[in-house]
Amino acid sequence: MDSSSTVQREQFQRQKNFIKSLAEYLQVGSSDKTKAAVINYGSVPSGIITFDDYTNIRGFKSGIDGIIPVRGSRRIDQALSEAAVILRGIDQSSKKILVLLTAGQQAKESDVTPLDVAIRPIRDMKSHMYVVALGNDPSTPELRPLVTKLEDMFRVPFNFMERIVPSIVDHIRKGI
Repeated sequence: MDSSSTVQREQFQRQKNFIKSLAEYLQVGSSDKTKAAVINYGSVPSGIITFDDYTNIRGFKSGIDGIIPVRGSRRIDQALSEAAVILRGIDQSSKKILVLLTAGQQAKESDVTPLDVAIRPIRDMKSHMYVVALGNDPSTPELRPLVTKLEDMFRVPFNFMERIVPSIVDHIRKGI
């Protein structure tokens, strides 16, 4: 989830609500089959919820509620790097799905890894990536290398996030 400096408090809360709703629809924590992890990012990945941090949906939601904004620049590349580390720790035969929430463009700092390079370790693990581009600031051309099909990228206004969850879940389930 994106908590960089340009994300307002209400927008950050909407992302939390979106993740909790997505988890409910995907039945996270209802069995050992469906697990979720969350990476909160801004200038660095922080506020991470791993697969072992909860035992049911209530615990997962409580973890989401406890996440605070990181602020700083938007380092999507570092969030992807952290996601790769987390994914390395799960069974290779498990289906791996990532949903990136971003409210803008990748930082323009000198040490930034281009997104087409940052996504490679995740693709090497046979993970499938979905992108939820929030508001008007994300760049479709910049984010395009993260998804295998353009249909796996959703452009969503912040105030519409929770209403789009069922459509996103249906799309994810069709791809599994």
